[in-house]
Amino acid sequence: MSKEKREVLGQRIQIARLKKGFTQEELGALLEVNGKSVSKWERGVAVPSLDHLYKICKILEISLDELLDIQSSPVR
Repeated sequence: MSKEKREVLGQRIQIARLKKGFTQEELGALLEVNGKSVSKWERGVAVPSLDHLYKICKILEISLDELLDIQSSPVR
């Protein structure tokens, strides 16, 4: 994943987290990681695992499509 895409993903995680009123530490505790991991994700330094992406979506009540900005397109 390119640095630009990591940063965009991180921004989306941060926006969704703030809308729910969680600190990085609080979200980290719910995900069983520390707040520094959440910070790295939000800054685009690291990318959450697929398991963590699923849990982030569930906790922050956002779809994976929204988080990853996946546009629906017909399969050919």
